[in-house]
Amino acid sequence: MESIKNIKELRESLSKNYAAMLDKEISLGMGKEVANMAGKMIQSCKIELEYKNKMGYKEKIDFLETSEPTQQ
Repeated sequence: MESIKNIKELRESLSKNYAAMLDKEISLGMGKEVANMAGKMIQSCKIELEYKNKMGYKEKIDFLETSEPTQQ
C-alpha cells in the first residue's frame, strides 16, 4: 500500500473508504479507524500551520500542496 502524499489524496482515499463501507466491503469499525487516523493527520497539519503562523514562517506545508494550480 502506498502512503498518502497530500490532502487531495487523503480526501480521495476517504471517499473510496466511505463508498466501500456503504457497500459493506469494509466494516464500520475499520471505516471509523480510517476516519480517526485521517483526523489525526489533519490535526497535525493544523498544529504545524498554527506554529508557523505564530512564528512568522512563510514556508509551505508539503502535505497541503497539490499538483493542481491554484484558482484565483
